[in-house]
Amino acid sequence: AAAKPNDAETLLYLGNAYTIAKRPEEAKATYGKLMSVDAKNPFSQIGVARINAIGKNAENTVAALQSAIKLSKKKNPAIYRWAIATLLMLDKPNTELAIAWGTKATELDKSDKSYMALGDAFYASQNAGKAVSQYEYAIEKNKTNPEPYYKIGVIWVQAKNEDLAVKSLKQAITLDPNFAPAYRRLGDFYYNTYRFNTATANYEKYMQLGEPSLEDWMQYANSLYLAEDYEKAITTIQDIIKKDASKNYLNRLIGYSYYKTEKYAEGLDFMAKFMENVPADKTLNSDYEYYGKLLLKNNKPDEAIPLLNKAYEGDTSKKVRADIAGLIADHYSDQKNYPEAIKYYELKISNLEKPVAQDFYDLGGTYYSSKDYKKADSLFTLVVNLRPDATVGYIWRAKSNARLESNENPSGLAKPHYEKFIEVATKDPETFEKQKKNRIESYNYLAYYYYKTNDYVNARLYCQKVLELDASNAQATNIIKAL
Repeated sequence: AAAKPNDAETLLYLGNAYTIAKRPEEAKATYGKLMSVDAKNPFSQIGVARINAIGKNAENTVAALQSAIKLSKKKNPAIYRWAIATLLMLDKPNTELAIAWGTKATELDKSDKSYMALGDAFYASQNAGKAVSQYEYAIEKNKTNPEPYYKIGVIWVQAKNEDLAVKSLKQAITLDPNFAPAYRRLGDFYYNTYRFNTATANYEKYMQLGEPSLEDWMQYANSLYLAEDYEKAITTIQDIIKKDASKNYLNRLIGYSYYKTEKYAEGLDFMAKFMENVPADKTLNSDYEYYGKLLLKNNKPDEAIPLLNKAYEGDTSKKVRADIAGLIADHYSDQKNYPEAIKYYELKISNLEKPVAQDFYDLGGTYYSSKDYKKADSLFTLVVNLRPDATVGYIWRAKSNARLESNENPSGLAKPHYEKFIEVATKDPETFEKQKKNRIESYNYLAYYYYKTNDYVNARLYCQKVLELDASNAQATNIIKAL
């Protein structure tokens, strides 16, 4: 028995759903059923055309579509609409033919569906203005259909007209809160305008309501990463890899995400896999950076440092260069390789637009550890200038200057800095309590200085301050005895 037109069209809709979901084999199987049911049904010829379109055979696609139109006696607007949609599946569709078929459809049937089909034909011919006009005609015919609003929104997204894009897409969602494609396009719009949290929320809605493809899931993972939701990015990528591990890019993204969450061992496994499989001309500078960082965190400095240096040299961003130089400097400092640490801390500072006190403190501390106390003092002076309210610059200026003095006969170079440290520490009771060790050092220095300069009253005073904090302090006890 011949299939009824409605039954045949139902199979087309099912096949189309598989096509949209990028499941071509299931789509072709569904379209193929049409021929076995009724080869002379025009909808069956649409199925043949769609099988050819999936196979990118333009000539056979057009021939089958023309056969479908002929079988419909050129009187069925639905056939014209399906013909346009099928034609537009091709990489280089004949848009003039699509427009002609769309015009015929609107002559036969002035419905929202026919105007949308003609709008699609104009859109494919890159005539956005005429496409919008047809979609607006469709809205006039059916104000409850979300699709023309969605299609107008897509055009405004591409035109980067935020107000009209968001308004149209949100109108589609208002008419049908379950209209998944609108969430996808809103996600793209917010993603391309760097509003990654909002983009992610819309992608998430699309994932719940639509039939997301692998590319959709990858885009969602990208958005999660850029929204700094690294944990969710990791779980999403893990789920994708379970289904399809062919996309090496995902190894990069999950490797970066693991670094951000301080799961360095896991991150290194994925970055190593990524670097093994990525072509040299597809390697980003950030790949060397993150692979180097992960190697460094996994105690593989001999492999890490060359990669980090390569990333440093290849990056034009001063912020990134500063970050890389700082990591290398921290490593050399931990290894007590002070010349190399100094070199990289200085590189870090040279790339910072506005170095902060911590940057000068790190470099100053390295010079101090390498026993260049004069240079250390000059850097701790910068710390004081940037943070006059903090004790750290004063105490380290004091320590540096104390090292520049004779132990036997202190000249007082460090004296004003220890005194300033005490003054600033005293202003904050909490800081004052936490600074017990540095207070003892300060009082001891001042007690000894006054003792050596024969000011025994102040010497005794500072010895007593030391002994209040450390009753068995040897230096203070000996000075008291000497007095």
